[in-house]
Amino acid sequence: EISCFWKETVTVVYVFDSSITPQGAVDVLTGLKWREKFSEAGSFELWCPLNDQNAELLREDYYVWLGGTHDTAGIIEFKELEVDEEGTETIHVQGRLLECILERRTLYPTFTFTGKAGAAINKMVDTTLVNPTDTKRKVPLLSVDSRGDNLGAQVSFQKTGGNVLSQSSELAQANGLGFRVSFNPRTKTMIFRVLQG
Repeated sequence: EISCFWKETVTVVYVFDSSITPQGAVDVLTGLKWREKFSEAGSFELWCPLNDQNAELLREDYYVWLGGTHDTAGIIEFKELEVDEEGTETIHVQGRLLECILERRTLYPTFTFTGKAGAAINKMVDTTLVNPTDTKRKVPLLSVDSRGDNLGAQVSFQKTGGNVLSQSSELAQANGLGFRVSFNPRTKTMIFRVLQG
């Protein structure tokens, strides 16, 4: 785990649709947990008062961003209404950080690679999410930062099946590497990066 933020350090959460178009902000939080992980998808939970704006704003598959210098975002995967003993209604959302988009693609056909582990991970992401043969499988606004190509040991890797997130995590962990998907709403980009451990 890289870091975990609590409500005391973040006061506003910004919300974007899947094209990274701003939808609004949640400016009253009753709780926030934000867990970044080094070689897998992190997670988050957010609690805020129930009102029309928050109910409309916090939709599944929307992105949440902490603003400022934070370069990660989360994808809302679950939303529920909670009521405490006093009858106070709270919206509770959960999700994972952007690295979870790698889980949406499978290695097919067979992926074969010989070279540095960082280059293998980048190539997996590039061929399945950024520049797939079937252009309908492309994840819009995502690119790969090739500066991680020289990281890690020399590997020979062949795999058919399995999602890209689990295969990238396995290869990264075996080679002391990590990865993240950086989020930049100003340029409307998401950049996949391999990191040195």
